Amino acid sequence: MDRQSTLRYIRAACHLYGVVSFKEMSRLLEYYTTQKYKSNQLVQILEKNDHVLKDIRYNKELVYSDIYFENDQDASSFHQTYGAYKKYVPEQEVFLRYASEQYYEQDPAIQKLTAFLEKQMASHEMAKYMSGQLVDNIVFSLQAEIPVEEILDELLAGFEDEHFLFYLPDFGQKAAYQLEKMLNEVKLNLRRISLRGFTEKERMTS
Repeated sequence: MDRQSTLRYIRAACHLYGVVSFKEMSRLLEYYTTQKYKSNQLVQILEKNDHVLKDIRYNKELVYSDIYFENDQDASSFHQTYGAYKKYVPEQEVFLRYASEQYYEQDPAIQKLTAFLEKQMASHEMAKYMSGQLVDNIVFSLQAEIPVEEILDELLAGFEDEHFLFYLPDFGQKAAYQLEKMLNEVKLNLRRISLRGFTEKERMTS
């Protein structure tokens, strides 16, 4: 397998799980490709492709995405807490979708939230684009373990601010209640790094 293909698997693992050890990465590569890699081989691949790694960072033991972690210490601390948990390991095609740092599953809860926000923004010329951007931000915040209450408060404050891109002066209490309900539904069905790629719903029913 060529280096670029190997990097795709590494990126996918970092985006789905946040951080993995090189031992975990070796097992994932063997599972998906039947090829065996030693940790030092993976480090060498990363070193030789440092200019195209984008958000991927690594040290002697771990490889992670700086979307979720500012430094090695944060990544290491997170891995010590969650690294031993069972991982969600989907089919190869699904796994590789996570090679893009912008990918997340468009499940019914996210589709419902997107449609709701687009309707609320109907008066805006770029309602579809803006609602999509807002949902991207919401998903990232939830994946980063920011509480729903905090996300909701920030959104509502923005909707009331005429200088905010997503200014919605008519967004009332009923809409706020609906939004909170949808945020909780998205959180329940979202694949999160703290759950090692599983959703809360899957964890509760497993």
